[in-house]
Amino acid sequence: MNRFVSLCLIAVSAGLVLRASAPSAAQTGTTSEPVRYVGRIYVDLDRHDGRLRPAIGVENRQVMRANRAHPELGDGFGWTYNHAPMLAYWNGRFYLEYLSNPVGEPRPPWQTVVVTSTDGRNWNMPRVVFPHYQAPAGTALPFESLGYMMHQRMGFYVAPNHRLLVLGFYGHAPNPFVEGGIGRVVRDCGERGTPTRKLLSLFAASRVHLGSRRDLL
Repeated sequence: MNRFVSLCLIAVSAGLVLRASAPSAAQTGTTSEPVRYVGRIYVDLDRHDGRLRPAIGVENRQVMRANRAHPELGDGFGWTYNHAPMLAYWNGRFYLEYLSNPVGEPRPPWQTVVVTSTDGRNWNMPRVVFPHYQAPAGTALPFESLGYMMHQRMGFYVAPNHRLLVLGFYGHAPNPFVEGGIGRVVRDCGERGTPTRKLLSLFAASRVHLGSRRDLL
């Protein structure tokens, strides 16, 4: 009996050693697999609701309803393409940043808008934090560029001094990933939810274009 138990322990130990020594390309927490989902509920990408079970108590709130005929009832512009919303909660207030265009991608003009709320149900009128930027006359744009557009996938950042910053990026339309964009812009949201009028910083995407873009500051 003791010999049988000893053999089992040896086999298990050998298995553990082999497993530990094997290359772990899919180890959770690494770049190859930063997150691992182990649940049994999966999203159906072919359905608008993902075939997910409704969560009791969750509310669906419309922040802004676009209205071309009466812009004053919407965002003040009548622009109907509003995209890439990013939500933050800071100092008792919700902040929602999104991209806005008159009709859709990928042609300018583009602007970044922020709308705020204290309860998540009633929202203030949207405010433009990063306006559309028209290239000055004589500016050399990359081949096939239609002008500049706003494009970002990170909307907010709490700085070490506990200030909420709203972030944006000016790139080329229709492809904001090509070289030669203006760069990233940063604005302070202010203590009362009103972003400051002056940009805090502009991080250039290209040395060639930074000198002619300082008027953004």
